[in-house]
Amino acid sequence: MQFVDQWTIEWINHHVVFSIFMNKIIHMIADNDEFKGLLFMTIFWSLWFHNSKQSSNRITLLGMLTGSFFALLISRTITEVIVNRPRPMIESTLNFRIPSGLTLDLLPKMSSFPSDHAVMFFGMALGFLFVSRRVGVFAFSYTALFIAFPRVYMGYHYPTDIAAGMLIGLVVVFLFTKQPIIRYMIEQLIEFGQARPMLMYPFLFLLTFEFATMFDNIRHFASGLLGHSM
Repeated sequence: MQFVDQWTIEWINHHVVFSIFMNKIIHMIADNDEFKGLLFMTIFWSLWFHNSKQSSNRITLLGMLTGSFFALLISRTITEVIVNRPRPMIESTLNFRIPSGLTLDLLPKMSSFPSDHAVMFFGMALGFLFVSRRVGVFAFSYTALFIAFPRVYMGYHYPTDIAAGMLIGLVVVFLFTKQPIIRYMIEQLIEFGQARPMLMYPFLFLLTFEFATMFDNIRHFASGLLGHSM
């Protein structure tokens, strides 16, 4: 797998675009929440209020969020405790050329394996697919082209980082959206919330805000306590 990773990274890096403008566009798409979490949370709220099979869809959507959260916890545990893999952009054996016009400041302490972005957005794409095939296909395609690929292009991740993250996200979200006992618990939670909308919707708003920013504020707070960048 290391050979495949190295060959793919070197091939992509050999064909990097030397247009400063184009590289900045790719960088902007990869690093701005408006093109990632905010878009997916807009889709979430649109599907939440869609009339077709509303009750069942809401159980699936909340299961998707819950599963994505636990998948991110699993991913972060692997990154911080189990695997320490330098990012391609700082791996000396690759001679990685940073795309022209970009200044990438990711700290070397942060392991590249697995990709949190792949965990979260492929997992959410699966949840959207269970609610709407058309939206799910769009979400999968968008994640592959505009979230996953740019992170390989810029040297943030190896292809296997993306593949592992995708697998974690898909498996955990599948369990949280399809297991009867989990669906029953989420259904009870939604019924509790519907009787108290003044509690449920502010909480859901805050939760989707954190997903839109990939829990950046919480992660920065935790990194300050731990003494290193997350």
